[in-house]
Amino acid sequence: VSESLAAYAESAKLNPANAETYCRRGHLLLEEMRTAEALAEFEKAIAAAPGLANGYFGRAHVRYVTEQFVEAQFDYSICLRLDDQHAQALIERG
Repeated sequence: VSESLAAYAESAKLNPANAETYCRRGHLLLEEMRTAEALAEFEKAIAAAPGLANGYFGRAHVRYVTEQFVEAQFDYSICLRLDDQHAQALIERG
């Protein structure tokens, strides 16, 4: 995982507007339960591409894991407004 994180960090330096890079880093960090860092990556993704459903999904997932359920529900709803077929968001939002 650390090698992947380093590669995505380098990618972010080369193309800081690539929101998918931040999403991928966020998911990797979340796998390691580094929730504060993961949340920061998803925030960067949303700032770089406010219309990207995956940024909101990732932030929602971090908020759910950290028991911020109201905020998670809000982000899942934004994700689904942007992509009404986002299967994982549909499952997690309930």
